[in-house]
Amino acid sequence: MLKKVKTKGEAIQLLKVHMQNAENIMRNIIKMQQSNGTKKRIFTIMTDWLNTISTVTNEKIRETLYNIEQFRPDVVNLTSANGSGSSGPVTQGGAGKGG
Repeated sequence: MLKKVKTKGEAIQLLKVHMQNAENIMRNIIKMQQSNGTKKRIFTIMTDWLNTISTVTNEKIRETLYNIEQFRPDVVNLTSANGSGSSGPVTQGGAGKGG
């Protein structure tokens, strides 16, 4: 189900919920594998990654959202051009990047 996001606050909240859900799924997979006696290196790496990802600062999240917002006009132009009958893939090609 897609929800139209109207504010940055909503975007941040949806991002937090999505990331928490993904983290819970991954942690459950890791726990299940470890409870089966599996000591595979990949699950150790995933656990370490999950433990360090929570150290991402709010400033980094804000910076990322700001960068996304900077490309919004290009995305709106590409999606409206793509929806107006263009059936080919969207290609990279200087949409507002001076080149």
